[in-house]
Amino acid sequence: MKTGRQHPGRHRAFTLIEMLVSMVIMSFIMIALVTALGQTQNLWNQTQDRAEKFREARIGFETVSRRLSNAILNPYWGYDDAENPTEYARQSELHFVVGPSDVILEASRENCGSAVFFQAPFGYGGEEAGARGGGKDYEKLDDALNCWGYYVEYNSDMEIGRPLRPDFLESSPATSGERMRFRLMEYRLPTERLALFDDDFAAGAPLSEALSSSDINHWFSDSITRVENSSPVAENILTMILTPRAPGKVASQSIEETDIAPDYHFDSRRYQWDDGNSLSEITRHQIPPVIDMTLIALTEASWNRFDESGGDALGLLEFVNSLFTESKRFDEDLKILEEKLASLKLDHRIFSTTIALRSGKWITSPQK
Repeated sequence: MKTGRQHPGRHRAFTLIEMLVSMVIMSFIMIALVTALGQTQNLWNQTQDRAEKFREARIGFETVSRRLSNAILNPYWGYDDAENPTEYARQSELHFVVGPSDVILEASRENCGSAVFFQAPFGYGGEEAGARGGGKDYEKLDDALNCWGYYVEYNSDMEIGRPLRPDFLESSPATSGERMRFRLMEYRLPTERLALFDDDFAAGAPLSEALSSSDINHWFSDSITRVENSSPVAENILTMILTPRAPGKVASQSIEETDIAPDYHFDSRRYQWDDGNSLSEITRHQIPPVIDMTLIALTEASWNRFDESGGDALGLLEFVNSLFTESKRFDEDLKILEEKLASLKLDHRIFSTTIALRSGKWITSPQK
């Protein structure tokens, strides 16, 4: 009887069918990996593209948040009446105002949403102001007081950039590619131009004696139209909504936290032009401790499509300004606006935050 001989080290080889099956399996695995990698790459590209689209908006959003948190009034306690004092009252030589831009700027421009103007120790002056009129005498005053502000305006880059554009571009907007856009604007006044303490601040009277909101707002309303005082922070910012709030209910008052600005309008000098209103004494020389900020940014591509198709930009501006008139309806108004933008096929993004104002020490009780 014959038996097979064992050959150590020799193994059975793969058959052709096994090789083909393994190659098919490997092909499926490779296809799955390539597909997954492609989807991941597309998702990454989309995320990067979206982030790039709103890069300017994020910069503007962070700029407003950082600057506004430094607003000050430097209030102190003084007699309510120098000749017949009965109690101490808050006093200040500064001014803080936030509200609908078509109200506090008196609709002199194509403004949209909220605007805010305040003072802060930004030390903007001297060489930093450069050609805007500064001088070296103010160069080292890093903590000097400045007037500052933010608002959204529908305007032309021809107007914004006029001091920097060559004459031939100024005189020929058609060939220079004029761009009409909604822009987040920053108002900044060099330290050496601070006019709040002038004896003849407005109508021949100092700021403390002004009796109308237009006179009180004189320090920014007159100079805001000068190109050297305002510049864009970000383009394609449709609107900015600012909602001043107090922390919880105001002590000894039946006022909810949003009721310090039920119409989004908060003025530290309201008592001068709206005497008798319950808000006048509550807000007198005070800064709101908290402001909710919402910024709505559009993409350049979707705005271009809207603009080139003959979209009504001023009609959209009026629509936005017709909303956000009552702070308690904020969520409803925001939803309406989002639906409107979707119907116009305007790609957008909403940025929201709560800004704590460092000097907003909320006090409601008079000092006897």
